Amino acid sequence: MEGMKAIQFAGLVWGILYFGFGVVSSFTLNSVGFASSITLLALTFIFPLPFSVAAFWYPKVIGIALFLSIILCIAVLASSDGLKDTLTASPGIRFYIPHAVFAVAYLILASASKNLEPGSET
Repeated sequence: MEGMKAIQFAGLVWGILYFGFGVVSSFTLNSVGFASSITLLALTFIFPLPFSVAAFWYPKVIGIALFLSIILCIAVLASSDGLKDTLTASPGIRFYIPHAVFAVAYLILASASKNLEPGSET
């Protein structure tokens, strides 16, 4: 049970760090790429914090939501920068490695908590 809490708190720290990084980083929002900029900003830096908080109660839903956000962000990056630049340019998809790690961790957490017997949480 301590391992589950450790994953949840590590996710919370990740959410806070990404949120802080997103706030501190400079983003330019212009009319050319406004929708894609907002999408990338929200899904990359803003949503991980509320996702990590919600994962305390809904880890399976949040794991799926993180995978969907990765797919959407990569699609937006590929459509605006091209697939080659998305895969090779810095930072490219490397920003989404923690998203994928926590998505898998939350799905494992949901599976493990589902398999626990009632009353075994002491």
